[in-house]
Amino acid sequence: MKRLSISILIMLVALNSIMFSIEIYRQPFGGGTGTATDPYKINSREHLKELSDSIKIYEKLGINRTENKFYMLTEDIDSVDFVIGFQELESKMHSFMGYFNGNSKTITLNFDSSNTFQWLALFSYSTGVIDNLKIDGNIKAATNNVAVAGLVCFNAGVVARCTNNATIKGLRNAAGIAFENFGVITHCVNNGDISAFPDPTKTTTAE
Repeated sequence: MKRLSISILIMLVALNSIMFSIEIYRQPFGGGTGTATDPYKINSREHLKELSDSIKIYEKLGINRTENKFYMLTEDIDSVDFVIGFQELESKMHSFMGYFNGNSKTITLNFDSSNTFQWLALFSYSTGVIDNLKIDGNIKAATNNVAVAGLVCFNAGVVARCTNNATIKGLRNAAGIAFENFGVITHCVNNGDISAFPDPTKTTTAE
């Protein structure tokens, strides 16, 4: 029994080592190392989803894989129906903490009323930098949405040189660039059609 336990332990250690090696040597995103001079390249919906998942998965370990990392959008991306950043706002670990260079490219969002996100925007929660990004598409609120926006629901970082062209239909609360801002927003433009369904207790529209 003791030998069996030792064998299982050795196998688990070996498996962990293999998985760690795969994580190290797997090519992330579309290339790059995540530095300022060699940012991660994002050129597909799958790469953008990988960015979203990296926050959700590693947050459980107390790690934010986006912290101090640099990302560059190298192609326009369509049909995005997920958010970047955790929807619970208790900790910066839930937020996007890197530098996202939109490179004047466009991300087209496609959220219908069946979405399940509380804080609905491309970036649900950001404490990083989002720069030079264009948003297009359609966002339609669901009954469980607390707030909807084109670019970011809760900004506690920097948003610069961004444009929202998306049509946004909120339930009570809707915005173009950001719903709530605790950071810096500069040189941004909202061209999108923003509306919120009437609520006698609380209705907010913002740019």
